[in-house]
Amino acid sequence: MTAFVSRRLLKKKAQRRKRILVCSLLSLGICILGWQIFQPKESTQIAIPALQNASTAQQPEYARHRLHPLTESLRTTIEAEHYGRVAILIEELTNGDRYAYRTDDPYTAGSLYKLWLMGTAFESIDSGSLELATHMRSTLSELYSDFSLDPPQKDRTISLTVDDAITRMITISDNDAALLLAKTLGLSTVRTWMTGQGYTQSRLSEHDAPPQTTAEDIASFYRRIWKEEVPYAREQQKILRDQRLNDKLTRYFPAGITMAHKTGELDDYSHDAGILAVDDRAYIIVVLTQFPDRETANNAIADFGRELYTSLKSETNHQASATISAR
Repeated sequence: MTAFVSRRLLKKKAQRRKRILVCSLLSLGICILGWQIFQPKESTQIAIPALQNASTAQQPEYARHRLHPLTESLRTTIEAEHYGRVAILIEELTNGDRYAYRTDDPYTAGSLYKLWLMGTAFESIDSGSLELATHMRSTLSELYSDFSLDPPQKDRTISLTVDDAITRMITISDNDAALLLAKTLGLSTVRTWMTGQGYTQSRLSEHDAPPQTTAEDIASFYRRIWKEEVPYAREQQKILRDQRLNDKLTRYFPAGITMAHKTGELDDYSHDAGILAVDDRAYIIVVLTQFPDRETANNAIADFGRELYTSLKSETNHQASATISAR
C-alpha cells in the first residue's frame, strides 16, 4: 500500500512538472510573438539608404548628370567667393542628352549678338531682299553716330560686301563690320527675326543697355543651324568653323580638331559657344561667364574645354570598343 501511494505521488509530481514546463513554453512563445508584432518595422541599417535616396532625389537635375563633376573646376573658379557667375550647357545633338547649369540666367551678350546678325542676313538673302555681293559703305563717324556710340579716335571710310562683313564679324569679331551690316539690315529687321526664332530671353541694345542673352537662346541658335532649320545653315556652320579666335574652349584642342563657334567679351563678361563634333557625335557647348578678371575666366574656360573634349572623346572610344566587342 505504501509503495502504491508513493508511485501515485511521484506520478502527480511528474504531471505537475510537465504542466509547468508547458506553461513556461507557452509564455515564452507569447513573449516572442509580442516582440515580433510590436518591434519597429525597419532597422536603422535599412533606414539609412532610404534617407540617402531621398537626399539624392532632392538634388537638382544638373547635379545628378554624369558631366557635373567635370564642370566643378570651372564653377569653383568663376563662382569663388560669390563674385562670379557661370552658365553651362552641353547637349548631345544625336540623342538630346543635356547638361544644363543656370542656363536661363541673363548675361550681357558681348559679341555673341553677331550670331543674330548673321542669321538675319542669311534669311534676308534667302528672301531676295539682300545679296552676298551687295556693297556697303559708311564713314566710322557716321556709323558710330547711328548707334549712339562715342566717336572713333580716327575717322575713316569702311567699305565691305555683305559676304565680307559676315565673315569678318564672325571669324575675327570685327565690330565695324558688324555695325555696317546692322545698319544695312536695320535693327527692327533683326528684332523681328529674333522674335520669329523664339529668342525671347535675348535682346539687342536698348536705352544704352548692351545686348543680352542666355545659354538657352544661344544653344537654340546652334541647334537650328545643325538641324538645317534655317537658310544657308551649312554656310553658317562653315563660317563658324573658320573661327580665328581660339583662346577659350578650343585653346587646348588637339591639332586638326575644329569647332563651329563664336566667342564674346565685354567688360567682365567672357563667353564661348558652338558645335563640336567628336567622331560620329555632335555637341552644343555653351559657356557664359561674368568674372572681374577676364584672363582668369578665359583660362578656366580653356581648361574646361580641354577636360570636356578628353571626356567626350573617351566616351566615344569606349562606345566603339563596346560595339566591336559585341560583334
